[in-house]
Amino acid sequence: MRAFIGLFSALLGLANVGCSADSLAEFNERVAAAPQKIVNGQPTSGDPAAVYIDLGGGSCSGTLVSPRVVMTACHCMEGVYGNVSVFFGSNASGAGTWVDAVHQEVLPNSQCVGDGDLAMITLAEPGPTAPIPMNPHDLASHIGETVRIVGFGVTGEYESDSGTKRGGATVLDSVEHGLMYSGGVGSSTCYGDSGGPNFMTISGVEYVVAATSFGTTQCGQPWDGAATTNTYFAWLTGYVEQHDPASCDADGRCAAGCPGGDPDCACVADGACTAACPNLASDPDCAGCLGGDSCRLDCPALDPDCCGANGECHAACGATDPDCGTGGDPDEPSDGAPAGPGAAGDGDETGEVDPFDNGALLGNVACSVRGAGRPSGGVQPAALAVAAAMLLCGVRRRRR
Repeated sequence: MRAFIGLFSALLGLANVGCSADSLAEFNERVAAAPQKIVNGQPTSGDPAAVYIDLGGGSCSGTLVSPRVVMTACHCMEGVYGNVSVFFGSNASGAGTWVDAVHQEVLPNSQCVGDGDLAMITLAEPGPTAPIPMNPHDLASHIGETVRIVGFGVTGEYESDSGTKRGGATVLDSVEHGLMYSGGVGSSTCYGDSGGPNFMTISGVEYVVAATSFGTTQCGQPWDGAATTNTYFAWLTGYVEQHDPASCDADGRCAAGCPGGDPDCACVADGACTAACPNLASDPDCAGCLGGDSCRLDCPALDPDCCGANGECHAACGATDPDCGTGGDPDEPSDGAPAGPGAAGDGDETGEVDPFDNGALLGNVACSVRGAGRPSGGVQPAALAVAAAMLLCGVRRRRR
């Protein structure tokens, strides 16, 4: 609430005096009172799925989310009618791979700022690296966790050094429908980072959870806003299915109806955790099967969490389960349940063993929108402050 009060007062002042240069300067001074951190972080040769997008008169950043589809920000595509090209590499002026776009589309009915600031680009050919999965999970339970931001934007408010890939880390501050706020510590985004990835690791899988949308009035001041993927996951995945459908080859995506099966279906988010995936840690459907959380009964192998003192006897654990009476006798009466395929002992006093039903087992220019500041502590009215600042005086959306 502490920062929101200052922002709201500033917005009221702007409403009273209009959008003069003096009032905007006063607004900027109020926002500048927040502590500043580093802006873009360090140059990186990693994150090969983070791309530079040449818009033919401007540039943005993006993420390869399927072999031939790049996700970026809606506002990046506004007024773009010419050729669009995507660069894979660390410096858009150096060595790397350029791929032309053949189609682009923005989220229907989007205002192209904040919530819903998303667009998709189809490439003429597959990118030279593996795509990053888009996040389908609600972020509300991940407040305070690390967010990695990557982009090709400038390193400061009046810099002109875009075109180099840089990365940094910050934390997730709050979420509001299709918008997440990060910042307050670590790195932040600047002009040209728009559309770039916000990465988070959830249940051992790294996802692109959002595309950078806007920041505070001055680069380097908290907070940054990004459009989340989970809110519009159906549209995002529908675009991919239409413009880059999965094949029966090893393309990193699971396709249905393949003769002999699709080799990509074992370790991808297809709704089933199966023993066909040789490394359960790489299958997002198998989150919780490796120990360290709670007992999960539908794992293809025994979840070690089922063998702890959790009030239930799982006979497959044997003597290691303290809830199984004396020595974990599978014939000991218990109200527990077997764990893992083929586990014996269902707690039935008759000694009969029921089959375990495991169900489903089987750049040089910036396109960042710089709106009003984001108060800390997850204060919900911040979205109103952002919208009001944009409505009253417009947002600083520059293409240098």
